[in-house]
Amino acid sequence: MDVKLFFMTVIITRAEEDSSEFIKILLAKGISDYFCFPCLSFSKPEDDYLALDEAIRENHKFDWLVFLSRKAAESFFSRLLEIGGHFFHLAAHLKIAVIGSGTKDFIENEINFPVDFMPEYYNSDAFAKEFLEKCTADENFLEPLNLLIPRTSIANNALLKTLEESQKVKVKQVEAYTTVKPELSLEQVLTLKSILDNPLNKEVKLTFTSSQCFKNFLEITSPYFSLEQYQDKLTIYSIGPKVTASLLDSLGAEFKIVQAEKAVLECLLD
Repeated sequence: MDVKLFFMTVIITRAEEDSSEFIKILLAKGISDYFCFPCLSFSKPEDDYLALDEAIRENHKFDWLVFLSRKAAESFFSRLLEIGGHFFHLAAHLKIAVIGSGTKDFIENEINFPVDFMPEYYNSDAFAKEFLEKCTADENFLEPLNLLIPRTSIANNALLKTLEESQKVKVKQVEAYTTVKPELSLEQVLTLKSILDNPLNKEVKLTFTSSQCFKNFLEITSPYFSLEQYQDKLTIYSIGPKVTASLLDSLGAEFKIVQAEKAVLECLLD
């Protein structure tokens, strides 16, 4: 097995085809030594898009379309076209809300739809607080706002609970895609281990963009090595507070863990 020797490398815990934006930013910052070790993969929902397709056809019943990730937006608009619709078939009154700037950029630049709301901080807690404060303040509303949230099968229900407890909104969630742990080859695991073991590789930057990704990483690698072996050369980068909490709970404070100022790739890399 030929292994490239690095003085410093960035480990991306997503598949290369799902990390084009991440890699583009890395290269723009002059970082060319990276290794993709995918700990998340995506597939269609268990119901084969039945609930999502029905919600798309009934989009006129909703006031807001809420995307918690770019992947959810990609799945929604892909299915809209797949079932024979067009972007102009969305109801004129329907507004769009997102959590992060990556999703906002995708919808505005690639779908050419305006995004009506994005919170200052890119996490579900900030979204719920700011959305309820800014988007439900009109006293002329006699009925709760109807929200449609396409999402992953493993999404946290805390956001739904916070929104509905306010009694200002009604939420319909539909599964837009499924997140699963990929099956990695032994060669992929051993290549990662060789990068970590390499004495010339003085720094390793290990990046996580979700707590599920981190959980899967530990499950995949634990039969072969432990991260504790590499504390001296390893810095772990987290995209948000929930991921950081998962890291600290599992690894302890002795690890060097850096949290991005905002839950967005540019901030993670900065």
